[in-house]
Amino acid sequence: MEIPGHKPSGIYPHTKKQVVDLNRKYQKILVKWRFLHSGELIKIPQYDGTFISYRGIKFSGSAELVFWKGFIEPYLQNDPLEILRNVAELSQKANQNLIYCLDECEQLLGYLIHNTYEYMAETAQLLKSDGGIKKAPKKNVSSKISTMKQYIADHRKVIELEFNNPKASKPQESILDIKPNFYGIGFNLNALWKKITWWRQN
Repeated sequence: MEIPGHKPSGIYPHTKKQVVDLNRKYQKILVKWRFLHSGELIKIPQYDGTFISYRGIKFSGSAELVFWKGFIEPYLQNDPLEILRNVAELSQKANQNLIYCLDECEQLLGYLIHNTYEYMAETAQLLKSDGGIKKAPKKNVSSKISTMKQYIADHRKVIELEFNNPKASKPQESILDIKPNFYGIGFNLNALWKKITWWRQN
């Protein structure tokens, strides 16, 4: 999982590790479906912490419906957003360019989404083939991939706005301190220092 021709940011190794670990997590979950015909009880974890349980059934009817209709989406709609938020926070702590760090994270998450749906398509094809010599047709998952990538892109924009809004954190305290000080006017040095710090950071 690598971005071709990409010049990595300072936090790229951390970002990539998070996405690679998530990719492994999803494959460990999805591989359980491949034992559907084993005759053994299989328990497949859902995002909400509950389990789907099957024993020795065919990949058709309700099982196939559950597999394709909303099983993986809660994972993909929540876990990547946590990574994006973590990247946004870390980019600011490490004094890295927020937009650049989010860009590379979004690209890596795009690979994750592609890999996940393609693995699902291969799993479904394997289960549909049922051990026969002739392979079952492979499901086209391109629309699922593009829909989920758009979902991530939309929410990434929200996170970018949240963390890239200088007005939200700009100190509002007045530098001038109108009090009975020296000749009635003094300088609020604490407020001045806050503004200098904010200007330097932004």
